[in-house]
Amino acid sequence: MKRNLTYVLFGIAALYISGCSVNGKVTDFSQIETSLNNMHLEENPCLKVYHGGAVREIPLKSISSVSIDPSNSKTIEDELFYSGEVVLVNGGRITPQNDNKTTVFISVQNILTGKNNGQSFKIGLENVSRITIDKK
Repeated sequence: MKRNLTYVLFGIAALYISGCSVNGKVTDFSQIETSLNNMHLEENPCLKVYHGGAVREIPLKSISSVSIDPSNSKTIEDELFYSGEVVLVNGGRITPQNDNKTTVFISVQNILTGKNNGQSFKIGLENVSRITIDKK
């Protein structure tokens, strides 16, 4: 019984580690694109998105791409958000509509980290214009 429990726990740990790892590309406002392995957000593991009057948290593994635009910003509970757009893996889109009531804002008070050619890489979301997650 103890041996079976060890295999189960090992399997769960392997799924957790592989399920949380995402690879992709990040583009800064200078249009420099960097490929990253094992991408994750440092401060909060989910991307915070304000849409329709509520803040939602979306894990990176559920996201296909994110566009961030600093030309329109908003502060919500002492946290800075820039306007943007999120495309989900399931094909759904969180996009701004024509009226101001449904503008999409993305929290930029987080740091995207990962590995580029074996070297650690960090960039604050306030400096990111686009994140593209590789399909698995």
